[in-house]
Amino acid sequence: MVQVDEPVKVFRVDRLEVAVYFTGKEALFEMSLTDLQKNQFDEAGYLVRRGLFCDKDIRAIRSEIEDLHDRMAAEPPDGVGISWEEFGDVNTPRLIRQLMHSEVVSPTLNRMLRSDTMLDIVEALIGENVSLYHSKLLMKAANDGSAIPWHQDFAYWKQEANDPLMVNCMVAIDGADLANGCTEFVSGSHQWGLQDHEREKTSFGVFL
Repeated sequence: MVQVDEPVKVFRVDRLEVAVYFTGKEALFEMSLTDLQKNQFDEAGYLVRRGLFCDKDIRAIRSEIEDLHDRMAAEPPDGVGISWEEFGDVNTPRLIRQLMHSEVVSPTLNRMLRSDTMLDIVEALIGENVSLYHSKLLMKAANDGSAIPWHQDFAYWKQEANDPLMVNCMVAIDGADLANGCTEFVSGSHQWGLQDHEREKTSFGVFL
């Protein structure tokens, strides 16, 4: 909600069409993807949306998972699946590599992934009546943490459906660049179909 004094209008913010609806002196902002962004997603297989969530929510998630390694090592809650870093030293503190069903440990993330902000983007890409397949936190340790080789997520999804009508939504909790191992995509590779994968001896599963 924001205070406004101008009439209802539609304007553009970072190539997004933003519609403003009045409720008294307050306005509701509804964001939808442009045709340009939808076409980019269809052709490249990914889309970057900056500033979709506010800094306050990102800081809240960081606070909620700040001591997560120790808490999960002591007593993980029901419904959470954890893959741990394997350093080969029993004296090294346990560090989470991947935590499945992260909405259980982060109320803010749970609210975020079910928010209209997230759903509006997802529905614009794959249609309505969506459901949550799963959520996860990737918490790879700096410097000594394990890498994730190239893979297609559909190698995991194929057990659920032959038609991969799914979409991943990644929210960067920390800054990510080439130096610290950001996520990388091969543009257009979603149109290749399922590639052959090999199972590696890691808790992450199958990779190209």
